[in-house]
Amino acid sequence: MSLSPPPEPRRRFPKPGGDTLILVALLLLFAALSFGIARQSEPPADPIGTEYRSSYSVQPGGWKAFYRLLETRGVPVTRWQRRPKEWPAGVGVVVTGPYSVGGAAGQWSEQEVGDALGWVSGGGVLLVFTDASDDLSDTLGLRMSEDTPLNFFRGDDKDNKRKKAAESKKAAQAVRTLQASPLPPDPAAAALSVRQPALFFEGVSRLDAPGEKRFTSAPQESVILIADRLPLSVAIPYGKGLVVAVADAGIPDNIHLANEDNARFVTQIIESYASGRRSRVLFDEYHQGYREANTFWTAIGRPGQLAFWQITALFLLMAYSASRRFGLPLPLAAPPRVSSEYVASLADLYRRAQATDAALSSVHRIFWRDLCRAAGMPLDAPISEVVLQAVAQVPALGEAERAALAERTVRIVAECRARVEASEAPLEPEKETEPPSGAKSRRRIKKAKPKPGLGETELLRLVTAIEGLRKELELGGSDHAGAFRA
Repeated sequence: MSLSPPPEPRRRFPKPGGDTLILVALLLLFAALSFGIARQSEPPADPIGTEYRSSYSVQPGGWKAFYRLLETRGVPVTRWQRRPKEWPAGVGVVVTGPYSVGGAAGQWSEQEVGDALGWVSGGGVLLVFTDASDDLSDTLGLRMSEDTPLNFFRGDDKDNKRKKAAESKKAAQAVRTLQASPLPPDPAAAALSVRQPALFFEGVSRLDAPGEKRFTSAPQESVILIADRLPLSVAIPYGKGLVVAVADAGIPDNIHLANEDNARFVTQIIESYASGRRSRVLFDEYHQGYREANTFWTAIGRPGQLAFWQITALFLLMAYSASRRFGLPLPLAAPPRVSSEYVASLADLYRRAQATDAALSSVHRIFWRDLCRAAGMPLDAPISEVVLQAVAQVPALGEAERAALAERTVRIVAECRARVEASEAPLEPEKETEPPSGAKSRRRIKKAKPKPGLGETELLRLVTAIEGLRKELELGGSDHAGAFRA
């Protein structure tokens, strides 16, 4: 009967500690911030079935085909995502349209209207496609048939005051009511037709406007460009520039651009005024939801923003790791030391204690030990043999240099040994003397005279010479003071 081995115990993984959970949370937060910044570059949602008048939109009501048509014709077009205050002075035409998704998101403020018309008065052309009244059309004195303001659901006091101010401003302007033109009997003539001769109307005979709205009133200085029963497009001089207003934003959209002469109409207007120093054309994406604020945060761009968040996350991790202990404390590494520091400190210690002989003995013993180790000989070997063998280990020395180094080493070692042996010799024994005759019977003891010790100057000379030999012989030695202890 064979016994089966016992089952291995199940490995139990350790539960993550608080430090691990905090680090994981910080990493997830960093990933979320990076993802949020990356999503800022994505265009707003383009709901199906909405008239989203943006050059980014590929839906039926979008203007991407309009934008690409101008690109293929060589017109320098740019999508502009900043407020009208920052429209460049060198731009010839700015194209703007209504924001039909979400209502008030694309509204014009009074400040933006003033900035836009100020830019027009400097010589620019503003091509406005509109479907309903807003602050821009109210300031220009334009009214539309079946007009429903985009901000009809906003009833706060601030908006009511703004609406009343716009209406009073419009009433103060000289406007005229545009009379409806009688419908021609010929059904073919019921389509939109050009009412003013202009260069940009060359080849334009009919337009396909999907909407039913038309202008019912306009300023006295305005000129009707295209109309059927009511004007569809008017031109309003403003300062040195011009505002061209079109009451149907569906004319240049992705579905109707290729119908009739729609493409020729919009492209020839733009190409007529975008020339010379003002050849650039801007598509106003700011009022379509693409709002880029002019701040330092946007100036550094998305790469700079990602780098900022990475540095911030790294700083937080460093601050957290510096305040928390993730392991056992480790002692600081000892700084590199050289043997001469220990020798000098030891000699100074013995000098202060007036023990110069002991200092020389310690220095000599350490040097002799290192010299024998380099030569590979025992400590009781003759001085000359040890020195010759040690000198032979030194590379890049000529014969004369080796002989001079060996002679000097033997001399200094012999001198140090003689000094050490003399200091370690026993003193003469004390002598007892008999008292002279007639004196009291008392012995006299004559003490031995102590031997003269090594002077500080002599000690310094010998220690310096030994350290010089150590460097020439490349003995090196340990960097730790404990290696020099007896």
